[in-house]
Amino acid sequence: MNNFSRITNYSRKITRKLLYPAYDSICINRLDTPQKVILLLSHMRAGSTLCVNLLCTNPEIIGMGETGIRYSSERDFRILRGKVYSRRSRLLITERYLLDNLNHNFNISNPEIFFNENVKCIFLLRDSESTLSSLLNEKFIKHETQFLTMAPKQIDWKIRSSHYYRNRLAQLTEYAKIINNKEKSLYFTYEQLISDTQATFNCLKSFLDIQDSFSDNYAPLSSKGIFGLFGLAGDPVSKKITSGKIIRKKSPKISLPSEILTECLESYQNANATLSKYCRCIGEN
Repeated sequence: MNNFSRITNYSRKITRKLLYPAYDSICINRLDTPQKVILLLSHMRAGSTLCVNLLCTNPEIIGMGETGIRYSSERDFRILRGKVYSRRSRLLITERYLLDNLNHNFNISNPEIFFNENVKCIFLLRDSESTLSSLLNEKFIKHETQFLTMAPKQIDWKIRSSHYYRNRLAQLTEYAKIINNKEKSLYFTYEQLISDTQATFNCLKSFLDIQDSFSDNYAPLSSKGIFGLFGLAGDPVSKKITSGKIIRKKSPKISLPSEILTECLESYQNANATLSKYCRCIGEN
């Protein structure tokens, strides 16, 4: 590890352990009840950044995208609040819900946090072929290479993307089984979000028990910041996000080996069936 990496890691630890909880302590809580947490449990290229932006059109919800927090205990919710409110330059806590977007298995080291009475989980999946095509987009690969410890030419991106997708879906199904409570978990797909938007919004309102509506027009959340200290919010490669509205045009598919497509499709079908069983779904009362 070089000196820059050491400094970056050290700054992250200091910020996470000291600065964000300190910021949380100076925030003024105007709520009569404890603030609740929404964990958006998804995977890369599933439309989770779009979902975050849409959720934050509701004045009762505040978030900033992926915070990168690794949750091991309820104390980490203070870090989340400090990070989100400092990033949004806010001191008054008026929103009933605090939102984080988790797309990686390392984000949760202790699933016991799901049982906190103030935590609700939203599961979001996207079909296998569309996800893999997006993961293999040249712009996305270029973005991902900056975090690698090996030469990009040494990587088989199709296999890497397939492994990530299947492993992530397997972990999400385990989370749903652990929670096993339709009052605490909601599931919908990217396809439902963009093609049956109003029904998805209505289900979200009911699930979260909120009065205000959602909108399919939004002001994109800022992705500015100092990487390593404040982190990056949002999708760094998609122009669709910056449009401020849902773009329903389908993205082009990439040719993939049949073996990879078959394995990933099976993973998606299994995950879809499991999440539909253990979570509340669109159209359910």
